[in-house]
Amino acid sequence: MKKILSILAALAIMFNISVAYADTVDIKVNNTRYLSLEEAVKSIESNNPDIKLIDRKIIIVERQYRDALARADYATGKTSTVQSINTSYRKDELLNWKKSLYTLNNLKHDRQDNLRSLASSVTKQYLDALLTQEDIKNIQYEIDNLDKSIKQLEARVSLGTAKESDVKSLEAQKIQLVSQLNSTRRQLNLDLLQLKRDLGILATTNIYLMPVERELKLFNDKDIDIRIAKALENNYEIEKKRQELELTKLEYNIIMNNAIVNLPPEANSLETSIKDKEAALGEELLSQEASLWSTYYNLKNLEDNIEIEKLNVETSQINFDMVSAKVEIGMLTELDLAKARLDLSKQKINLERAINEYMLAADNFTIQLGE
Repeated sequence: MKKILSILAALAIMFNISVAYADTVDIKVNNTRYLSLEEAVKSIESNNPDIKLIDRKIIIVERQYRDALARADYATGKTSTVQSINTSYRKDELLNWKKSLYTLNNLKHDRQDNLRSLASSVTKQYLDALLTQEDIKNIQYEIDNLDKSIKQLEARVSLGTAKESDVKSLEAQKIQLVSQLNSTRRQLNLDLLQLKRDLGILATTNIYLMPVERELKLFNDKDIDIRIAKALENNYEIEKKRQELELTKLEYNIIMNNAIVNLPPEANSLETSIKDKEAALGEELLSQEASLWSTYYNLKNLEDNIEIEKLNVETSQINFDMVSAKVEIGMLTELDLAKARLDLSKQKINLERAINEYMLAADNFTIQLGE
């Protein structure tokens, strides 16, 4: 394994990149898969079980669409003196194949939506897992420091300068930290299992997540009102409601135009359905507009969170520097420095989480805008 990693490092030097940026690597060693974020996202389309299921559904619906076209060709120009049969001919000729096409297009659009959603989900799972691993290191580091404190306190107890109850108090803290460590490890295992499932990787395969470094890029909200208005014009959900309305109107017209003897019972229900769908179309437009603006304002809040976490890191860094200086002149101990280092590490992880959350939200909002 060390040889493999040394080869990666050598390749990184050859191509003037750091191993942290080697995000296209996908290597298997001793049942351990070295997985990069880019490779994880790329593999979704070919390996995700949900996408495979949709692909099988698309094949079935495509066949149904071809059958509907064949029935449309057969029904074209055919007539009957029986009202119901004549209406059936016209539905096959003018309506049913359009309904089938509508279903097919929606399914294909759902596939693209699922792909985008899975890409976002996998990215989040991957980045969260990396940070959870750092959380585990910090908790273990905290336990190790606590062990040192317990040993020092036990020595003082033996000298009569500390109480046994003080040792018990630290041991209770350690029990809580060990419980937190085990809980965090279990959560990491569950997250990795879900990641494997989304990527079609066997649950028994060990995966090593390659480090990721992403440069923070703030969302450019210039002319956001114009861009949201344009997104609404091209919004698929609104277009979907519009198509549903048009298909219902077409079905109603076919029935009315072929109602020679009497008006079929379904005419009234279709008329009601048209009114309902006209109202639903207007509601969908308002809903999508509200959703876009809500997503935008949430994105701005996440941007503010990054600034807050940056300030927290700066404060923690100042405290660490002060403690470090005091340790050098003997005013504080190495344990005090370890606590300050741990706090700084935790604050940096919080900043990374805030950046990851913001960038994922920005990517998703860009997709919503159709850009």
